[in-house]
Amino acid sequence: MKKFLLLLFAIVSQVFFAQIEKHVKLNYDIKSTGDNLYEAIITAKIDNGWHIYSKDINPEVGAIPTEIKISSKEIELIGKATETGKKETSFSEAFGADLTVLSGTVVFKQKFKLKNPEKGSNVAAEFTYQTVNDRVCLAPETLEFEKKIEGSSLTTEAETPETLTKD
Repeated sequence: MKKFLLLLFAIVSQVFFAQIEKHVKLNYDIKSTGDNLYEAIITAKIDNGWHIYSKDINPEVGAIPTEIKISSKEIELIGKATETGKKETSFSEAFGADLTVLSGTVVFKQKFKLKNPEKGSNVAAEFTYQTVNDRVCLAPETLEFEKKIEGSSLTTEAETPETLTKD
């Protein structure tokens, strides 16, 4: 009986742990481009043989497009998010449509500016993607990140430290 329970436990463990597959590593950063302009940058490093769907595919075909949402009450988005990296478009028999997938290292960028540069902001990013290979599509995954932008306080006369002089 002990051997049976041990075997059953081993099988059940394999089923649960086998479903936790991570084939994409993400990094979130914010870069200043000067003059109160910033870029939120998400870099995805995708394992060989695996892909994620482009943000530009039609979600009505059934595949989950990659989505990047940058948010904060203190920012104003500029334009739409962009994606750069190795793209491949091909017909998918499973979905009956052309789909674009990304592989290797892919960079997603969203430009924005601070509404009040002196105040600074916490800028959140939500990144949703679906990992696929030639045989299987994994469940979509959404990850959240946050970075702080320090304010650029202006120095006034009242804030200037006093200079001591020797008599």
